Amino acid sequence: MEKVINIGNCATPIMCLLIVCSILSQTRPVGGESAFFQRSGENIVVNGGFELEKDGIPVGWSAPHGIASLDPANAHSGKFGLKYARTDRNDYRLVTQQIPCIPGKIYEASVWVKGENIKDGDQWDQGAGFCIEWSDENGKWLGGVYPPCIVGTFDWQKISTIVRIPKEARRVSIVLYLCRRNTGTAWFDDVEVVQVAPPLASIQMISPAYRGLLLTPTKGKKISAKISINREEHGLVGKPLEIISELTDAKGNSLSKGVKVLQGDEEETILQLALPELKPNEYQYVCHIRIGKKELGKLEERINVVRQVEAKVYVDERQRLIVDGKPFFPIGLYLGPTEEEHLARISEAGFNTILCYGYGVGRDPEAYMERAKKYGLKVIYSVKDFYEGTRYFPKVGKSGLELARDYVMKLRDHPALLAWYINDELPITFVPRLTEMYELIKSLDPNHPQFQVLYQIPDLELYYNCTDIMGVDPYPIPSRPIDMVSDWTSSAIKAMNNAKPVWVVPQIFDWSVYRGGEPREPTFQEKKNMFYQALIHGAKGLIAYSYFDLFKTTGRKEAPKELFEKRWKEVCEIVAEINKLVPALLEGEDVPKLQGVLEKGKVHVRGITHRNKLYILSANTSSDSLHLTLPLPDRCWKSASRLDGREEKVKNGQLVLQLQPLEATTCVLSK
Repeated sequence: MEKVINIGNCATPIMCLLIVCSILSQTRPVGGESAFFQRSGENIVVNGGFELEKDGIPVGWSAPHGIASLDPANAHSGKFGLKYARTDRNDYRLVTQQIPCIPGKIYEASVWVKGENIKDGDQWDQGAGFCIEWSDENGKWLGGVYPPCIVGTFDWQKISTIVRIPKEARRVSIVLYLCRRNTGTAWFDDVEVVQVAPPLASIQMISPAYRGLLLTPTKGKKISAKISINREEHGLVGKPLEIISELTDAKGNSLSKGVKVLQGDEEETILQLALPELKPNEYQYVCHIRIGKKELGKLEERINVVRQVEAKVYVDERQRLIVDGKPFFPIGLYLGPTEEEHLARISEAGFNTILCYGYGVGRDPEAYMERAKKYGLKVIYSVKDFYEGTRYFPKVGKSGLELARDYVMKLRDHPALLAWYINDELPITFVPRLTEMYELIKSLDPNHPQFQVLYQIPDLELYYNCTDIMGVDPYPIPSRPIDMVSDWTSSAIKAMNNAKPVWVVPQIFDWSVYRGGEPREPTFQEKKNMFYQALIHGAKGLIAYSYFDLFKTTGRKEAPKELFEKRWKEVCEIVAEINKLVPALLEGEDVPKLQGVLEKGKVHVRGITHRNKLYILSANTSSDSLHLTLPLPDRCWKSASRLDGREEKVKNGQLVLQLQPLEATTCVLSK
């Protein structure tokens, strides 16, 4: 769907431009990414320029003695910059300030930084920069935003990001730092955190959700769209708004029309527009936003009515991937090496999809695609680094969009191509550029969807209009509750309005590979549990992270061969079990929410009927053995067995299960 918006009689000319920028798909906002929002407040950082000091310490800041000091010889502006020098790579002390952010609001944060000989042996955690972190009322860390840091020796550069503070946050801090185990000197200056206002309104198409494609016959179907209004930022609190939605043809004739009034406190609504029978053609879905007789804005979406979808790969109305006309459930791996030895091993294990970080501009991409094809593997091709200013942007004399154009044109017709990977955890600052990339690739290759992965759970809905498939990567072991997988999967599905598919990236790696410290990789039970949680809560694909980390141990050292073989055996066993569930996942029907009876603990459950069988997927996320009694939807189910053949009890219309700590399993019931 190509997004267009026309504005009439908008409250301010600046905001008219902002709304246009947020919806137009081929235009980058004037003034860079931050122009997506309008600054609406003052800098809330105390002494962000480090001009105020007391006894040599910057007022308002917690600055560690011995590594942080004011420097009159290095300032971006004014008299002082803050010097941060570290010679001991284990001295990980930070410069911090608690800032009065309002939960639920959006802020632009920026810092000017200069560096000298900032380095470390860990390529994954290098440089000088800043972050915004938040915690609950007890100081428990809840999350944060971490813009890319800068490595080496460099003159003053600005690092900036846009962050939405979660509603549950109670304390927010800005942190200036060198990454762990880094040495060198950084200077910081002109630190700003300013509240910004989002656009007046936004639209998210719920039906049709995939690129405006609507199949005939259309009579009896409805167009469904979510409209969000940012009342407070635009002075509309307490004022009723009228939203007029209509479908028009190429000549502007109205084919269907509806009116809905939002009361003064309503900030979002779902619009539904009944359709007549439509001929295959292109149509416009238009939403006028009015207050009285005054029009504030007009949102538009393009609707394409077709007899059948011609694309080789697309997303259907059930959020399934359709490949060459057949439903496809991606079971994949992130990987680095793509030699035949590895691809053969991955294919033999039952994986059907790979996503290699080395492409982009990796050597001979056509040969890579051919190797994947040879072993029956589909490729999610990565263009995630094609954004100027990001750490791994290829410096080959072309812009990111030029690079994307080259690779899409080169590979779009290859039979191994499944999707394009356009974003790996870039913050909302990049949404305008992600939208450019999404629209460019969509125009060049209508045959393949686009996929991105995020950890910024509170912000997922802001990416809705620049992706076809949303991914989340919960990695809870060892420091977070394992239910993090369920929480993130459910949150993502909600953010996608249960209209666009969510794929999950299960953790199969040991965090100590990246962070050092004591090894603590997920156990077999934990890995399997995380895969199951994702499926139970509605994931439409699984791309595990990562194959290349299975070869590593603490500090990215090479793992002994027997350790890799143990890890790989566990992964293979999980994938073999998931493959047994794929027909039910693709073709089955969900049973209305099943509620089990537990004495304690927590079990996640999903029921699917398929070919006269009832599949009950369950995952015990507690460290206790649990006795689960599950009332079944009807009494026709007489016998039950697990996938490994073990019999289970069905009595009086109830399934009785004994689940071990962290056990995840499937019971198949027969009539």
